[in-house]
Order: sequence, then structure tokens, then C-alpha cells
Amino acid sequence: MHIKKVILVCTLMMFTLGGCATSRSIGGNFENYKETFLGTIHLETGRASGKVSGVISPGGMQCTGTMRRDRSNNLVDSKCDQDAGTVSLSCQDGRRLLATWAADDCVSGYGRGADQNGNKLEIWYDRNVGLVQGQVATMDARKAGFPSLPPVAKSGSTSPPKGGGSGTGSGFFITDDGHFVTNHHVIKDAVRISVRTPDGKWRPARLLREDPSNDLAIGTIDTPSYALPLGVARDIRRGDDLVVLGYPQPQSQGQEQKAVFGRINSVNGLGDDVRYFQMDAPIQSGNSGGPVINLFGEVIGVATLSLVRDVGGRERITDVHYAAKPAYLMPLVRAEGIQNDVRLSGRGRKMSMADIAERLKDGVVLIFVEK
Repeated sequence: MHIKKVILVCTLMMFTLGGCATSRSIGGNFENYKETFLGTIHLETGRASGKVSGVISPGGMQCTGTMRRDRSNNLVDSKCDQDAGTVSLSCQDGRRLLATWAADDCVSGYGRGADQNGNKLEIWYDRNVGLVQGQVATMDARKAGFPSLPPVAKSGSTSPPKGGGSGTGSGFFITDDGHFVTNHHVIKDAVRISVRTPDGKWRPARLLREDPSNDLAIGTIDTPSYALPLGVARDIRRGDDLVVLGYPQPQSQGQEQKAVFGRINSVNGLGDDVRYFQMDAPIQSGNSGGPVINLFGEVIGVATLSLVRDVGGRERITDVHYAAKPAYLMPLVRAEGIQNDVRLSGRGRKMSMADIAERLKDGVVLIFVEK
């Protein structure tokens, strides 16, 4: 039985514009287990983020992390009904919690998520500390006979996979439960696929759907993930700014995520191919499958290929690069039955390129393929 969702939430922009306090109380409830969460959100004035700290009870296990707002509409009107974001927590036992939240209006919101084992969690937050404490205490009393959370399953390795013939590429999450997108040519003929998640661990991945004709594929890992919204309905224009996140040539350049910047040069691809658009962001080998992101934080393309030319018998990458449009990904999404889990484009605020590279980094992964 869920608590009544009387959740008074000031959105992060309204904290500075509307005179709200700079902290909130946050509660959480594991749906099938006795454990609850109680903590505080410490908001950073003038920023769409905040620090979260709290305790899972019974047991008193400490958890810390962040709250982020990734989408807002309150520059358009005062309803705040488009505000949404994520809460990410790391706990002392190695448990990682990831939840998404959406505001009903400027004073209410609610979220759901899970830990890396898939144990579901609901969250709520309020400026009234006593109210949240009372709600959590009520849940504690109701769930006294529930089982305890199982220990965290130890999975993943910080060491890169080893294999003979191999390749690398980039990818990005499109759901909160591990579904990711990459190019088909990245995973073609793979006997084993591994994904490096934001915590630095390599995790086994499964290929779910592939579309060789459009050079797209969907895979999954068994862990919560930070989904990027798809700008399927967003019009693109020549001259639009964009950001590409990914992992070019990780063997030589290292495994730190790279960001490159550019503009759309043509709304069609090579030979006027309508499935792609041309850009001048300098992608390289290893960027394939990574997201091309507009200034609203929406994925408007999948980095796919570059033109090369022969210079003295050696291939040189030109300044002409192409990305697949997300509309051609949707048949795979529907075939997999995850269309209701994928965030599509909505009205939002423009961000700086630096903010995009920082805020969306956890949604982009390095892919290692053994062939």
C-alpha cells in the first residue's frame, strides 16, 4: 500500500526565483522489502542540482549522491509540469540507487527507481521535515514483517575485458533499466559484448535488436541506467549547434569520455540520404554509436561515419561526418516493446555545451566487443 502522495516540491529553478528554502527532506520506500530511506536534499543556489544524504533503515546505512533536474518548462509558463530529473545515490554496502522524478506542478513531484539488483524504490520529497519523517515512520510500522533487502550482487570488473579480435565503440542509454543504443557495425559479429558503466566497472551486455540497413542496434545490461531523451520530433536545421559524447580511440586516447562540438551542415546525409544528417563535429574511430545532442539536451542523432580521403596512400579523415536520425531507431524500440520506457523530446531550456557534457555524461558508455 502506497502512502498518499502529498508531496510539496519546489522545482530547482523556483528555489532561487520563488524564495524557497535551500533544503528539502526526502523519503524513500523499497516496494517489496522492509527498508526505507530518510534524508535531506541540500540545494545548490542558482544551479539545477543538489547534494543528497540520508540513511537506509533499519540498519542505519549511509547513502550520498545527487539530485539533478534535466528538463524544465518554467521559462515558458509557471506550471512547471515539464520539470523532471534524476536522483542518484551510492550507499556504504556498494548499493547504487537511481530514480527518475517528474513534477506535477511547481510544488509537487514523485519518483521511482531501483538499485542495481532491480529492487524497486519509490521516492518523495517535501519542505516539511516533520511530514516526511511521519510518512517514513508510517511505512516502517506497516512493513515490519517484510523481508530484508538482499545483499548487493557483486558484478562487474574495473579491469577491461580481454580477447583476441576486438573492437570498441560508444553507446547511450534510452531507458532507466539498462537499454542502450549503438551502431550495428560496432557490435556486428560479436561473440561477447561488454559495457563500461559510469562507476568504472565493465558489465556483460546482451544484443536485443539490430537493423543492419540503418546501422543501428539496441542492447541491454542488468543494472539501472541514466536515460537520455530522444529528440524524435525536434526539427533540425543547418547551423544548429550540437555536442557529441563518446570514446574515440580508447586504446590510445584513454577511457575518459570525450566531448566534441560542432554544427549541422546539411539536414541530409551522403548522396542526400534522408536517414542521416551531416555535421562538422570531429568524430573519430570509437565515437560510432555515441549520441549527438542538441542544446536542449536531446539526442538528435547517432554518430555513425566520417568521409575519408586517400593522401599519399594513407587514409585521412575529412571534416565531413554523419549521424543517423533517431526516427529510424523507433522501429527497433517498438519491436522490443520499450516505447513506453523511452523519454521523447519535450519542451525544455537551452543549456550551454559545457553543461550538456557534464549533466549527460552518465548516459553515455564505452562498448568493448570480442569477435
